[in-house]
Amino acid sequence: MILSPVQRVLDHLRDFGLRGLHLRFLAGFHLYREMPVYELNFVLNSPQLEPAIPVNISVLTPGELNEYTSAMGDDPAYTRILWDWGAKCFIARHAGHIIARLWAAERTFPLTYISRDLILLADEIYFLDALTLPAHRGKNLLGTLLSQACRHYRNQGRRKASTIVFSYNHDSIRGFEKSGFQLKFIRGYFQLGPWRRDFQRSAE
Repeated sequence: MILSPVQRVLDHLRDFGLRGLHLRFLAGFHLYREMPVYELNFVLNSPQLEPAIPVNISVLTPGELNEYTSAMGDDPAYTRILWDWGAKCFIARHAGHIIARLWAAERTFPLTYISRDLILLADEIYFLDALTLPAHRGKNLLGTLLSQACRHYRNQGRRKASTIVFSYNHDSIRGFEKSGFQLKFIRGYFQLGPWRRDFQRSAE
């Protein structure tokens, strides 16, 4: 079913509120974009969260890619870009089915939304594209994936993770904050025609 422009606006207001709507409007015209960056030192504060349902956590393998894209409804081309770039995907299975995922970038990652890079040091990791299927939300699966992923990278000698969560995505914010992530700074830009000003401001 194709939604009318009015219905899309109403759905967005329902899901993300007025602030989310006006940010989407400004972003759509490339006038203003912002990316709130959350960080966690998981050596000092490692998440230890358990799921409300039994799950198995593992790292996605090449042989699971087709199953993964079908289960999560992802664009296979985008998944292949992440995979070929070298990102890892932590997946949660329940009753044998993939029901949640968390991607991890292990080196400097392009932030296409603001046409800049997120610079990662050798002991840092960047988590992105976390998703739990709707039928399994509210069962602490994001926290479980983060706990396992942080443990994995701590064993490799890494110490800090970052992620980007848009300010209108309240459920994701709660999930990452529950695991110890804190908003550290906001990156973005103002643009008017050919003029552009990038910014990074502290959120503390």
